[in-house]
Amino acid sequence: MAIGGVEQAHQKCRDARGTRLIEDLFHDLRFAVRQLRRSSGFTITAIAVFAFGVAASSTIFAFVDAAFIKPLPYSQPSRLVALFESIPVNDRAHLSFADFQAWKAQNHVFSSLDVYRPDRVSYRNRAAVEEISIASVSDGFFRTLGVSPILGRDFRPGEDLASAPQTVLLSYGAWQRRFAADSNIIGRTVEMDGHAYEVIGVLPSGFHFAPVEPAEFWRTIHGLCVGNRFCYPYYGVARLKPGILLPAAIADIRTVAAQITRDFPASNRDRGTILMPLTSAILGDIRPTFFALLGGAVLLSLIGYVNIFSLLIVRAEARKREIAVRGALGASHVRLIRQFAVEGCLLAVAGGTLGLALDLPLIHLAVGLIPRGMLSSLPCLADLHLGWHVVFVVLGATVAAAALFTLAPTAQLGFSAMRNGLSEGGRGAADRSWKRVGAGLVVIELAVTVIMLSSAGLLAKSFYRLLHGDLGLSPDHLAVLHIERTGDPSNAQQVALEQEVVNRVAQLPGVISVGTSGALAVGSDEAFKAAFAHFHVFGRVYSGPGDEALDGVAGSGYFETIHARLLRGRSFTKAIVGVIDDLKDGPLDMAPVAAIYSPFEQVPRNSFYITARTVSSPGSSLHAIEAVVRQVDPEDGLDTMEDRINDSQSAYLHRSAMSLVSCFAVLALVLGTVGLYGVVSYSVGRRTREIGLRIALGAQRASVYWLIVREASRLACMGLAGGLAGSIAAGILMRDVLYSVPPWDLETLSGVMVILVMATRLASFLPAHRAASIHPTESLRAE
Repeated sequence: MAIGGVEQAHQKCRDARGTRLIEDLFHDLRFAVRQLRRSSGFTITAIAVFAFGVAASSTIFAFVDAAFIKPLPYSQPSRLVALFESIPVNDRAHLSFADFQAWKAQNHVFSSLDVYRPDRVSYRNRAAVEEISIASVSDGFFRTLGVSPILGRDFRPGEDLASAPQTVLLSYGAWQRRFAADSNIIGRTVEMDGHAYEVIGVLPSGFHFAPVEPAEFWRTIHGLCVGNRFCYPYYGVARLKPGILLPAAIADIRTVAAQITRDFPASNRDRGTILMPLTSAILGDIRPTFFALLGGAVLLSLIGYVNIFSLLIVRAEARKREIAVRGALGASHVRLIRQFAVEGCLLAVAGGTLGLALDLPLIHLAVGLIPRGMLSSLPCLADLHLGWHVVFVVLGATVAAAALFTLAPTAQLGFSAMRNGLSEGGRGAADRSWKRVGAGLVVIELAVTVIMLSSAGLLAKSFYRLLHGDLGLSPDHLAVLHIERTGDPSNAQQVALEQEVVNRVAQLPGVISVGTSGALAVGSDEAFKAAFAHFHVFGRVYSGPGDEALDGVAGSGYFETIHARLLRGRSFTKAIVGVIDDLKDGPLDMAPVAAIYSPFEQVPRNSFYITARTVSSPGSSLHAIEAVVRQVDPEDGLDTMEDRINDSQSAYLHRSAMSLVSCFAVLALVLGTVGLYGVVSYSVGRRTREIGLRIALGAQRASVYWLIVREASRLACMGLAGGLAGSIAAGILMRDVLYSVPPWDLETLSGVMVILVMATRLASFLPAHRAASIHPTESLRAE
């Protein structure tokens, strides 16, 4: 039996072992590298566009992952809920110890329920006394969260009673900074508010609880407000029983609250309950902003995908003769598709790797731009890094890109038979096919561009209204100084310090007036960590003692200095004598809340703000004010009111969203305009003969110019129609981010239409001008 030549037998054996496939793949890889190197401009552009889209999306996803996807550092955090009371003037009001005990005893949905509150205390550090942030909790708080100390023990049952010994847990950071990570700290005492507390444990390094941050020490509530139904100092946190869902828990707790109201109408009239996932309570305010940014990054990446897809189709069109020759020489469709797949994978892997490498500096840069105060309230972002979730997202984007980059030339290969590529006659069908595909891709690009532009416009208008809305005061020409005196002065000494600072600053040239306040007037959430007051308006129907208001402190001259509008009565001397208009005593994007101000002389404190109104810009007076006040013992920095507002957390979030989405929108507009130019320019190049004949037959050059412009305008109109519909949908999804701007703002949408019209004219100008300049004889000679 003939077995053929030795080489043929060798090839058959090699094919049988499967080594032929590996060799072919290496051959395809070498060929793909040569092809991509030969088209270096296309290769660099494709890799750069894809890498930038991957880096932008994955960087923002890293924030979303850290804040919302990565579980909180507690046991089964999805089972944890936050509990508030609702009153007519506040939907997240404090609850009383009596209500906490009633809910704990009567509910059927919680396996445990505890309370907490942020506090400020005077802490004695060696010879000095300073004011620090701490947290007061019920004895089962950490067991509810599922957190155990890494050193020492947790609070024991009953250790939150007034009769129990004073004990305290240290945060990991306080243990490191204040006690040099001394492992013998257990059993030692610390002094807070003049009382000795025994250190019983140290909390884990990764533990944080944003509502009370930056708490350094954790103590028990120690019987605060026990037996007093008219004292409301707490917030609640509970763990749902296995199998209990949030709607069932809400229904149960409302039933308990209704029963409490029937039993104690004097204290609980008009008091409802609010129950929500703990994650929402902690991160609810920033969730819309982060997801809006992620959506913008994804849309920008989509435009990048579309552009690369278009480039690949154009490149495949230019290679159709090469493809036809290879097919005529015996290359199968599978072999050609495999070659395209190798090239697509090379582009995707190179772009994905570069994008992943860009993530590290981008994440560090983004974290560095977050204000320190915001990081303290969002500790989940403090240790942001390139985690596995981000790597998997980049990997998924790379796989999707590889498939898409393979599809583009493969689809183009199927538009015409390979053998037709050997002749010019096959060009018409391929041209028409590419034109349809290219036009469709441009329409998608323009639609996404419209969505990005309208989103950026809505955010920009929202940010403008946030900073220029009615604050209840005039922030211009205001200098603000925070003073925090160490030691343990008496009330008289605190008042004397305040008066001395006010008098010194008032005597400076250019200072018109000076006032004192316990917290910053606007733009900060600092006031919400202060104590709340419960009030009753005499002469009106009594609605229960649970009406809450911010318990503010203001010195004489303060309201005149900030230009607060006095509605009735007069400003402070030594009594509460008037009514002022609403002030933004908190985040700029939050509705004003009720507030009651007491004179500084009646409730003095170590930490307070001095606000001075100057004749000229306050920046010119800052150094003089600081030099004078430093002689009195200031501990904090000096700033202007406008800078404080601009640097506030609310302003930062809105500014960041506006800036990033605006950058994305500009890039989308550039890419969309370039894509439209490419399609129109390609169309003009392929219609040279037709246009030449039109001109030879008497067509005016102006009509030829507008013929091309109309073609571009048709594509723009299709993109605009889809984009406007998508813009309204995007605006509705973004409504929680917007401030005083409707999702379908007509001014914004009209502006986007004008921008798109201008971009269309710009993209079509050169191709239309070139078409109108075609000479009939040159067009016929070219054909």
